[in-house]
Amino acid sequence: MTSNVKPVPGMDAAIQPSKPARRYFELLDGIRGVAALMVILYHVHDYFHPITAQESYLAVDLFFVLSGVVIANSYARRLESGMSFLEFAWVRYVRLYPFYLLGLALGLVALTLGHPPDVSPIYAVVFGLLLLPNIAASPMLFAFPLNPASWSLFFELLANFAYALTVRRLSKRALISIMTLSALGMAFALVFGYKHTLDLGWRIHNFAGGAVRVGYSFFAGVLLHRIDAERQRPPIAGALGTALSALLLLTAALLLKLGPADNFKPYFDFFIVVAVFPALTYLAMHCQPSPALARVCSFLGAISYGIYVLHSPLKELLDRVFDLAGHGAFLNRHAPWTGMVFVAALVPLVWYIDRVADAPVRRALLAARKRQSPSADAAGT
Repeated sequence: MTSNVKPVPGMDAAIQPSKPARRYFELLDGIRGVAALMVILYHVHDYFHPITAQESYLAVDLFFVLSGVVIANSYARRLESGMSFLEFAWVRYVRLYPFYLLGLALGLVALTLGHPPDVSPIYAVVFGLLLLPNIAASPMLFAFPLNPASWSLFFELLANFAYALTVRRLSKRALISIMTLSALGMAFALVFGYKHTLDLGWRIHNFAGGAVRVGYSFFAGVLLHRIDAERQRPPIAGALGTALSALLLLTAALLLKLGPADNFKPYFDFFIVVAVFPALTYLAMHCQPSPALARVCSFLGAISYGIYVLHSPLKELLDRVFDLAGHGAFLNRHAPWTGMVFVAALVPLVWYIDRVADAPVRRALLAARKRQSPSADAAGT
């Protein structure tokens, strides 16, 4: 089902055709969940030794592509039809902040336990609450010391807000221009940057690298949605759709798990981010998994954000507690079983928090806003 969008004077012709109603891409949820699990394998590597995930830092670039598709799918028509920037910003903050604040609190407890912290807890809290990089810290430290993974949330919101402010002017040419400049920035970082990888954005000294990563991948996702909206091809369903869906989930995991030799890593990183992740995402947009696999994908999508934003502070808190108890080496000594237990506990914990706290809080906040402003859009993605 499609609905026509009234052309806006001066709008690029490429974004004037009728747009389909909002779709639900089950497989994108599944890929996001798989990528989040691979990030845990990368960040909590000492719990999983000798199991490694060499390229899992690129999961963030995959997140950004998926986010570009989902944000465009959920909000393009509404933003073009009059949804205000402030309303959009409120919906995005409500979506991200409950779990983020929980991770912030856990990180603060971990920071203040045991040995003296490397950063001021006061600065860490102030910058953390504002979801801003801690510029008061040493350039070699984490940009977000209470929860290192939060750097990607900063750039996620930055891209979201840039999209909301410019959606009426984002022609295909504009999207390709943004992607081209960002790709050039990534190439520059790979040639001249420290360690010659795209593992950028998480420390103060490489924080700017996050901008080119999100600039390419998020707007690649927006472009993929634009192309899909124009072509409106039916998804591949049935046994073939399910088989392709399973293959794409496995491919996403393997791309993040395996890595090339160090001298090939710059080329691998660039090719995967610029070409493979967008292609994988576009294929996933056109696959319809079986009902059973779709339920698995929906579950993976539901837990993906929570496990991403909580795993680092929880791991740090566990390490500090065991250190204080005089068993600092216990967790690492029992790897990889420690990591398996960690994930086995984290997944149901996040699912439970999402059901009993996060989702109800978000619904209440959005409902309150809607009562204050009848034109408010209460949908969150």
